[in-house]
Amino acid sequence: MARHMKSNHFVIFLLLLASAAAFVCVVLRPASPVGIRPTNSDLDLCADVMQVSFPQQTRGLMMHYETSGIDDAIYLKVEFNLSDLDEFIQGSPFAEIELSGTENVMFPDSQMPWWDTQDVTRYLSGVVRLPEGRFLRILIDLVRGDACTVYLEWFET
Repeated sequence: MARHMKSNHFVIFLLLLASAAAFVCVVLRPASPVGIRPTNSDLDLCADVMQVSFPQQTRGLMMHYETSGIDDAIYLKVEFNLSDLDEFIQGSPFAEIELSGTENVMFPDSQMPWWDTQDVTRYLSGVVRLPEGRFLRILIDLVRGDACTVYLEWFET
């Protein structure tokens, strides 16, 4: 009987140890990076929500929908020819503001390594208020001579 009790205690100890290990692995592990490569349908949806018109040759690099909080947000990273930049700006809410080359309005996010806004050194940046308590931020990476990388963040408040 004593031997059977020791065996049961050992099994319970192993189950507790396994549960603790699983808890540590799930709760304390770094979160996986978030983001997907946007499809043409995703780009169309973003264009509609963000009130922009993407040039024909826009390449969707990465995007992320944030819908887990009170307010929604969309992070989108695209690339298009630098020659299309003026037309893109004029067909967007940013046509009404002066974009800054000295203040980066974007913030990096450790959960999205592709959202590398802190590494952009030559840029235009700005933020506009949209109807219904929504905002749109832009950061245009101008380092490459023939193309630009555009970061767009749409969010609700």
